[in-house]
Amino acid sequence: MKLIKVSLAGDLQFPLSGHFKQKLKYGNLYGISIKWAGNLEARWRTADPHTWVQIPPRPSFIMKIKNLSLQHYDELLRLWKEAGLPHKPKGRDKKEEIKKQLESYSDLFIGAFEGEKLIASVIGSDDGRRGWINRLAVHPDCQGKGIASILLKEIEDRLRKRGRKIICVLVEDWNKKSIKFFVKNNYILHKDIYYLSKRENLEV
Repeated sequence: MKLIKVSLAGDLQFPLSGHFKQKLKYGNLYGISIKWAGNLEARWRTADPHTWVQIPPRPSFIMKIKNLSLQHYDELLRLWKEAGLPHKPKGRDKKEEIKKQLESYSDLFIGAFEGEKLIASVIGSDDGRRGWINRLAVHPDCQGKGIASILLKEIEDRLRKRGRKIICVLVEDWNKKSIKFFVKNNYILHKDIYYLSKRENLEV
């Protein structure tokens, strides 16, 4: 059997979760069955009975990417907590500090929304030499759907527009999932570099 992979076009949409099988018609292609079980597979019969077209999924919800503002502060803290992202609400992540960061990098505070709900975020910073990626978080109910990759590309594009040719991220060694994600996205893991810091207190 010959299998052809093509990009999805038109209005054919699939849910993000659940298990189902059904027969569908898409243009002049006739579907056999579609099943969602972690990965969505759709194969469609063409005029040649030995040729099938495999079409990738398209989300059945509309996700919008917006700049974040101080009015999203409580939603941000809630998202970080639900995503298990360590943060310092009494230190560098308190409202006054976020306000200062927004004044310097308003274009680098990015959120992904499903309707009015904040489902993912990323914050960038620019030290004049390197661009930094911070607080990349996706709500647990929305993970595994490519949202982190979309936000990563968005923040990278914005940092490059600022002239940053080196983009960095700090990840704690226990966070294997994040390390794997960034390596997959062509970030180099430097095992020969040590991170040292001097803090006024543990909350900053």
